[in-house]
Amino acid sequence: MLIRNIKTLNLNYVPIFNFAAKKQKMELTIRTPYRTLFENFDGFSRVITKTNEAALIIQNRSPPSLHILPPGLMKVKLTTEAKGAGGEFMHLGGWVVIHP
Repeated sequence: MLIRNIKTLNLNYVPIFNFAAKKQKMELTIRTPYRTLFENFDGFSRVITKTNEAALIIQNRSPPSLHILPPGLMKVKLTTEAKGAGGEFMHLGGWVVIHP
């Protein structure tokens, strides 16, 4: 009886559990040589900067990282209303820190 049950078992069956944790929102800090535009701000969806050579797009659920911003136009898309935040900025370069 035991041998018969082993033959009928599907050995390729692997249970799949969908317990993946949702990524937390990351915080944004944007600094230029002259001032800090955002500090520990989590109400953004993406930051877009463009140059003649390439475009840098940073989204909210990206891993923690540091990006160097080239001089030029930068757009910040918001998910929440924030006073004096969002829109387009013209800057002379800087850096963006994405952190939890």
